[in-house]
Amino acid sequence: MENEYVQAVHKLTDMLSYKLQVLDNDAELEIVWDLVLQFRSDVNEIKRKKEEMEQLYSSVQKLMDISAEVAFIAGAEYASTCAGERLYSSQRQLELTRALTAEAEIQLNQVELKDIEATTKHHEKKEKEKSEQDKTDK
Repeated sequence: MENEYVQAVHKLTDMLSYKLQVLDNDAELEIVWDLVLQFRSDVNEIKRKKEEMEQLYSSVQKLMDISAEVAFIAGAEYASTCAGERLYSSQRQLELTRALTAEAEIQLNQVELKDIEATTKHHEKKEKEKSEQDKTDK
């Protein structure tokens, strides 16, 4: 789920970067906006599913801890050790994928900031051109 989320965030990041290149082309900008909205919707849906999976993982983690304790108390030290190792391994893998997710989200935030700045400048430029055109028309 994390990899799917990272891929969706990267797609959204790429589309926002492309949007910066087509600010002057209204027809293409409209298409890109539709894609940005779709990708943002995809990211939000995957994020919701990811959060559900994390809640489930938390429950499984608690269950595994309890099962390992019961196995140890019952004298099944090998089963307890195996369960602990598998749980630790899954936690390490989850930490690695969370780091990738955090990095992708940082990149997305940076591109969103650039998008806001560029769009603001573009609109200011258009408004200035429009006001200058209105002055020359009068």
